[in-house]
Amino acid sequence: MDTMTETIQTMPNKTNRSLIVGSQKLFQANNILNQFPKGHDIYLFSYDETLPLSVNVKSLFRDLTIHLRENYDHIVFMGHGVDCNVLYGMCLDKNMYFDAGVFVNYKEPDEIVPHRVHNRLVTEGSKIYSFATRGNKKRPVEYLTDHQEVNSLFGIRSKRLAQEIFGCVVYGAYNKDYITGEPTEFIR
Repeated sequence: MDTMTETIQTMPNKTNRSLIVGSQKLFQANNILNQFPKGHDIYLFSYDETLPLSVNVKSLFRDLTIHLRENYDHIVFMGHGVDCNVLYGMCLDKNMYFDAGVFVNYKEPDEIVPHRVHNRLVTEGSKIYSFATRGNKKRPVEYLTDHQEVNSLFGIRSKRLAQEIFGCVVYGAYNKDYITGEPTEFIR
C-alpha cells in the first residue's frame, strides 16, 4: 500500500460542519439561524411537557442517531425553558456529550435532575452558557461556563440574544473568530 493511501485511510472523516440540536420553541421565537448561516446542520426537536424527561430524551436520541453517524466538528445543544434539561438527560441516559450547551430562561423539570450530571459535563469539557431575558433573573444551575442577563424589551425574540449566543458558541466553544462553509441546512 502506498503512503498516500495509508494517509487517506488514517485521516479522520471530518465533515467541516457542526451540528446544532435546537429547541423548536427557541428557534421559532428567535432568528438564531441568521447568526449561523454557514457550516451547520440544524436538528430541531420539540419537547412534550406532558411526558417525563426520560421519554423526551429517548425519542430525541432515537431520531437523532442516524445524524450522529456523521463526524461533526462540534455538536451544540440549544434549549429554552424546561427543554434545556434534555442536555442533562442525553448525558445521563445516553452518555452523549455536547461541546456546548445554550440555555435560555432555564426552567427545572418536575423530575429531579441529578447534580452528578454537572460534574460529568465539566469533566468531558462541555461548556454550558445560560441566558436570562427580562423577568427571568434566576441563575439556573451550577457549573456554568457563563451566565448572562440579556435585557431586552423583546425577551427571547431579541436580536441581541441571538448575537450573544453566537458569540459564546463560536468564540467560546469553537475557538474561532468566524464561521465558514456551505450554507446551513435544517436536517429536521
